[in-house]
Amino acid sequence: MNKKELLQCYDYLAPVLDYTGPIINSGKGCYVYDIDGNKYLDFNCGQFCAIFGHSDEKAAEMIYRTAKNLMHLNTNTINDEMLITAKKIHDICPEMNGRSIILSTGSEANECALRYAKNMSGNKPGIISFDCGYHGLTHGTEGYSISRKWVKPQVKNSFAVAAPPISENNSKTDIMPYVKEFEGIVKENKDIIAAALFEPIVSSGGMYLPPKEYWREIRRICDENEIYLIFDECQTGFARTGSWFYYQQIDCIPDMLVCAKSIGLGLPVSMVIFNGNTIPKDKFTMHHFSSHQNEPFAAALISYAIDEIKANNILRKIQEDGQYLLKRLEELSRKYMTFMRSPHGIGLMCGFYLNIDGMDRFQAEEQSERFCKEALRNNIIIQCTNYGRTVRLLPGYCITRDEIDFFMEALERTLDAFI
Repeated sequence: MNKKELLQCYDYLAPVLDYTGPIINSGKGCYVYDIDGNKYLDFNCGQFCAIFGHSDEKAAEMIYRTAKNLMHLNTNTINDEMLITAKKIHDICPEMNGRSIILSTGSEANECALRYAKNMSGNKPGIISFDCGYHGLTHGTEGYSISRKWVKPQVKNSFAVAAPPISENNSKTDIMPYVKEFEGIVKENKDIIAAALFEPIVSSGGMYLPPKEYWREIRRICDENEIYLIFDECQTGFARTGSWFYYQQIDCIPDMLVCAKSIGLGLPVSMVIFNGNTIPKDKFTMHHFSSHQNEPFAAALISYAIDEIKANNILRKIQEDGQYLLKRLEELSRKYMTFMRSPHGIGLMCGFYLNIDGMDRFQAEEQSERFCKEALRNNIIIQCTNYGRTVRLLPGYCITRDEIDFFMEALERTLDAFI
């Protein structure tokens, strides 16, 4: 099809989003290319999923080999690839002594964890989560997310607490008001709360990184009140922050861990890891089944990714590249402090705030949309969140220093247009 014919095909898309920007038709490494031949540095590796880059040849060969051998089985039948991968997953999070189930999406995996938390708690219906968190758009997961107030019908027994924000003046955030809020809701409702569901780094809600001390208190309160702690590591998990899972850096071991995005290398794969130390086998009195559960194809993707991360010392690379990226962002923010504030993050999960104080939500979103479009004109793809107030950056693990430098130069040109 020519460009005119392709544009006409927009009429056949369900308008669930305002699709903007170029029409992409290929990708290689950290770059994607549009139908006009323009090249863009994708600084979000798709939707934070294509961690080894677009069209990775080794991954493509592995996918082809797996597809020729075995892709799908019925839910009750196990396969050797899944057994091998379950052991590999266990070994990268030994603190959990984990048992895993592989599913398709982050929303689905969160639903699975919530389903078991409620069942194992004696069918308590309540869930407590951050008011600014994001766990998916199924009816249940959205009911515990930042957009919960728009869910119809409202999810009952959904309790929201504030997350400790990032301090913008390098002072230490006082966590105790946030701990006390959580503890107060738990004490008032402990007979009905089954689990606490949290992103350990709050991505969509503003890229907040609650400190270790906060999570230590949350773990204590959950233990004292027999509440399961579920970490949604769909974004932070699988090396993104420089460790296999972010809980390993904050010394807070969850009862259930949800991971997605990066583990599928761009394909829909997710998983739930159950803590074998706090959830013994006899707790599993309920079946769970899905059309795409413990698939050999999905297991092979995870197994391959684990092997590649180990073989290429990618955890260390992410730590070092993340420090370099954050340093460059901090340098730029000092020059453009009237519009760019508070670069922060860990590993290759960074962000900064746009200085749009005084704007309402719609004005902020309009301004951030202009910012992202200007970035596109400078050949970089970025994404804003938190109703347009936060730019988040989650590039592929294959990003090079030269590509980071290219990104920073393009970001500076983008900022120039707003000063």
